Amino acid sequence: MLYEPAVLSWESVERSAATFTPDITPLILAAHKNNYEIIKILLDRGASLPMPHDIRCGCDECVDAINTDSLRHSQARINAYKALTASSLIALSSRDPVLTAFELSWELRNLSRMETEFRAQYQDMRSSVQEFATALLDYVRSSKELEIMLNYDPDGEPWEPGDHQSLERLKLAIKYKQKMFVAHPSVQQLLASIWYEGLPGFRRKNLIGQLTQVFKLAIMFPVYCTIYMLAPTSPMGLFMKKPFVKFICHSSSYALFLMLLGAASQRVEILVLEWFGTESVQEMVREWKRKERGAGPGLAECGVILYVASLIWGEMRTLWDGGIMEYISDLWNIVDFVTNMFYVMWISLRFSSIFVVWVSYSIICVREANEGRDPWYPREQWDIFDPMLLSEGAFAAGMIFRYNKFIYLPTFSMQTPKELTKDGKK
Repeated sequence: MLYEPAVLSWESVERSAATFTPDITPLILAAHKNNYEIIKILLDRGASLPMPHDIRCGCDECVDAINTDSLRHSQARINAYKALTASSLIALSSRDPVLTAFELSWELRNLSRMETEFRAQYQDMRSSVQEFATALLDYVRSSKELEIMLNYDPDGEPWEPGDHQSLERLKLAIKYKQKMFVAHPSVQQLLASIWYEGLPGFRRKNLIGQLTQVFKLAIMFPVYCTIYMLAPTSPMGLFMKKPFVKFICHSSSYALFLMLLGAASQRVEILVLEWFGTESVQEMVREWKRKERGAGPGLAECGVILYVASLIWGEMRTLWDGGIMEYISDLWNIVDFVTNMFYVMWISLRFSSIFVVWVSYSIICVREANEGRDPWYPREQWDIFDPMLLSEGAFAAGMIFRYNKFIYLPTFSMQTPKELTKDGKK
């Protein structure tokens, strides 16, 4: 037998004489007042506060509420979220208050963009829930407790001192754009200690001493990289894994890559031979210039091809480890993908040009009765869709993207490291 649910006491009051609207329950009212004792009593008695329906929800209940009174429907959602963001309710009802605060902050961010009329209210609630999550850090009493908190992973094994610091909770804060949480002094102090690990006293040195240390690391990056590939568990290999050392080595390697790009674009090998070569060498250079179309890659271009292969391999590993959604969430990954595509086009078109000149034209020339056509005619006579010209355009586009990314590196500050979770890419 089915029974009609009993009418609750606060619902039996006439709406015209009621102090509060029907959506205001005792738990919601207590949460609005942030009354810890009343909230605890109500929760112990079985009171609950369900999550409001999604703003795009098209169920019968939401459609009827919008058709009846759209303003009341929006205000009911605001009242519900105002209760959900109460610090006492989060602390009493959530098993993971930090995660709950992050998720609520993200939902309120989206709501402020959807319901622009109530943007101020949603932004105020978002600020309050961010302050609650940040205030929890004030209760941390030691570095060990802070490390346990920032390395907490509900889906993984409990973190123990001495384990690798994955900083899962900090990554989550960055994902949900919790700037106040990330910028907390305790978090920044821990990040600084991890960032400069392996370089004791670096931050206490003067500017000259810091620049000298950085210069030594920069010029030694080929040695460090070689040792790391040959013996990753050796003392030098483990030193290479330190975040700041990895960042300097990556930056130095990237600067060398840009130098190779510049050398390849200027054809530095030909310039050097023209400046310092003998007469026979000059004659050989003129012959190279005459046979520019379909020419093989020079030394600098070979270095660029090697770098491009390693960069593509690194992007594939990043995509494999983090997944497609995490990969596309970082716009720098999109820039890297587009840049690598330009270089793949450059390599493909360059070898296509070599094939066209040295194979296709050779066959044609052999079959002709006369002397045959010379495939190495002046650049002015090349077809506008010649693979050599297209490859040079793709190389130029990739070079522009690579130099634009290098502009980001000088924004790094030695005093306030902000992100350790990007694997040295930034």
